[in-house]
Amino acid sequence: MASAESNVTGFITSYETAFTRKIKLGFFIAVTPFAIICDIILIYYLVFDRTIRNILHYHSILALLLVCLALETIEVPRIMNYLRIGIVTLQTDLHCLLWQWLDYILGGLINVCMLWFSLERHLFIFYSSIFNTFKRRVAFHYSPLIIIFVCVSLYYSIAFFIYPCKRQYDFTQPLCGLPCYTSQASISLYDLFAHNWIPLLCTPLLDSTLIVRVACRRNIGQQTRWKRHRKMIIQVLVISNLFVIIQTPYVLIAFIQILGNVPDFALYVQVVYFYYCLWLFALVLPFACLSCLPEVKNKIRTNFMRCIERNNEIVPLPFSQTRGRTY
Repeated sequence: MASAESNVTGFITSYETAFTRKIKLGFFIAVTPFAIICDIILIYYLVFDRTIRNILHYHSILALLLVCLALETIEVPRIMNYLRIGIVTLQTDLHCLLWQWLDYILGGLINVCMLWFSLERHLFIFYSSIFNTFKRRVAFHYSPLIIIFVCVSLYYSIAFFIYPCKRQYDFTQPLCGLPCYTSQASISLYDLFAHNWIPLLCTPLLDSTLIVRVACRRNIGQQTRWKRHRKMIIQVLVISNLFVIIQTPYVLIAFIQILGNVPDFALYVQVVYFYYCLWLFALVLPFACLSCLPEVKNKIRTNFMRCIERNNEIVPLPFSQTRGRTY
């Protein structure tokens, strides 16, 4: 989870009840299996279908889906187990350290990848010539994603395993409480800005700018260009709006709390419900992606219809098997 929780996690045990845990557990149980299946299907077609794999602007979506799949299969079962019994079951320092480390990495990757996802749409639509050669694709398309994964993973690895601080774990809280580095203002604020606030602020700004730029191009008669990139614009709006809507409430309350006090009700809603927004986003993203990836939907529909037709085929029996039968 994002380190924006640093001022409120300690209140979770005082606000959380068996009833609120059951509500969230029921939601996770109902949605998680379908989210994993949808995620795997999308990843399969984005990786193994040659036609879809060669669509460059689908690669950042693939990166997001892979991170979400890791959250769905590793982190969500852990939080579901915590919601079921109200405590962390494997009560060891190593387990808590690895749980925090992996969860923070995956959360940071989602946020930063969302920022790159919105920025890259500007490049594809308005500067598409930079992807004409292999070297340029490596420099402007593949390298940024690799750098994001390396830098985010390296930052959290240093913060968790190398940065000197006293680790204390609370087995009554999800993620065993807060990592110790969040008690240091400088490193914690950098984490908030780089991996939370900047992606959340810049993503809608980039999307709004994209719409304005496209509208200006339409006004000067470039209708063909708009039609060619319409699907790409719809994709970024659907996925980015989902990200902003789900992530904003928690981060906004955390930001207000840094500046001053917040009402008890807002704090209650934040620690009991908004705290789980990252996992919620990971669960609903595959469905949002499926709704705005027409090539993948068409492939799934075509293969599904072929399976139905194959199962409904009437295979005539050999003459030897029909002799002697009465009807």
